[in-house]
Amino acid sequence: MRRCIATLILMLMIAGCSRGVRVRSPHTQVPGVVSTWIRQFKAGRDRYDALLYVRNDSANQIALRAPDVSCWRANTRGTIISKPFNNPNVVLLFNPGKARRFKVRCSGVPRRGNLMIVLSEVFIAGPAGRPQHVVARNVAFATTDRGRPAQATVVSAPVASRSGSPPVASSPPASPPPAAALPVNPLPPNAAPLSSASGPSAAPAQTRAPASPPKSRASSPPPAAFSNRIRPQPGWVIAVMEVQDSNAASRSQGVDPILVRNLSDQLRVFVAERGIRTVDKGSTQRALDDLLQEMAKDSYNACYDESCQIELGKALAASHILRTRITRFGSQCVLNSELIDLRSQVSISAASARGGCSPEGFLDMSERVAQSIAGR
Repeated sequence: MRRCIATLILMLMIAGCSRGVRVRSPHTQVPGVVSTWIRQFKAGRDRYDALLYVRNDSANQIALRAPDVSCWRANTRGTIISKPFNNPNVVLLFNPGKARRFKVRCSGVPRRGNLMIVLSEVFIAGPAGRPQHVVARNVAFATTDRGRPAQATVVSAPVASRSGSPPVASSPPASPPPAAALPVNPLPPNAAPLSSASGPSAAPAQTRAPASPPKSRASSPPPAAFSNRIRPQPGWVIAVMEVQDSNAASRSQGVDPILVRNLSDQLRVFVAERGIRTVDKGSTQRALDDLLQEMAKDSYNACYDESCQIELGKALAASHILRTRITRFGSQCVLNSELIDLRSQVSISAASARGGCSPEGFLDMSERVAQSIAGR
């Protein structure tokens, strides 16, 4: 009998762990447009799985582009590797009053910290289900490790109508942080929308069109997936750290070390070209040698962690450091950068770009990341 009871308790514990954390935070709503929430999530070492719901609260069919959905943890942007969000050509359609559920797997994030999923732009669906007019931006749902309410780092808001009424944020925090700018990811001409649950496409609402129509991917490279509006100040001095390859230990997935080293130099040049003072490579190397000697380390690999790089930045009399990491997903590579304020030792800006893993692809990604960090 005791053995049976112990087995039953163990099974219940395993079942409870497999369900993950149940989220008790209220829904994020843009009134009359869209609502989103996470029902539950399960966290791993460097990723989490979340059950995401999106509901159409409007009287029209709305559209959401897969690249416009991003996942975060502890102010670090991850990469969604689950379908359909890992396909940049997918458009998700939502009929009036209908909700859809998605399993989101977010990779490349810290093990602890608040979770957040952001819908950067929501559209009214036009003919053939293609996004037509933006009706809401930065619809963010945030929760703590234990499923409690958390403050999102962006403010959800509808887009003003043609009448000129200003956007009103839904459920604004007591002290709103600066809203993160999540740029439009252009829809490819060959994008095929996923069919919604049921019902015909409704007529589009009278909303203001975007200031500049999105260009196709064929005519111009996509912008950085994320950047915020914090602009560098005249007194800033940025020390660009060596780029780290997350897959360096794998011969099949790792990027050529020479290419990674050259990418660090080129990123430093691109940042300096935009009028930001940067620490030159020679000074960085000399300060690094002194720092590693003090720490009794003989390899630059020992200074890839944040604490070492912060000390290196202080030794260079820099105000900020720029940390960059390469992550490979099959034939695609992602370049993630974060700008850290050495005084507060917190990340104040970030940028991400995705492209091919060729030298040309990395050159293009590094330029887009530098442009996003520089704000120009």
